[in-house]
Amino acid sequence: MYSKLLSPNGIISIHDTDESFEKELIVTDEIKKDDHQEITNGPSKLVKELSDDSGWEIFNFFNNGIFKTKPASTGLTILQRCKK
Repeated sequence: MYSKLLSPNGIISIHDTDESFEKELIVTDEIKKDDHQEITNGPSKLVKELSDDSGWEIFNFFNNGIFKTKPASTGLTILQRCKK
């Protein structure tokens, strides 16, 4: 929806786009299995769909698994329309 509001040089940022974060999520007592949600399903699916569309530049910022002893994020993706 927001893509229709963008100026020619505008960008869109989307969070929770790293599927690998969710696949490696450790379920603890604090995060009960019943409470676990698939947090990256929608955002990562949209980014995949847009990667098939040559009209967008896609910049993924994923850090899951890079530093095993440090927290990771769920991913951030920035989109910008390709210049014509």
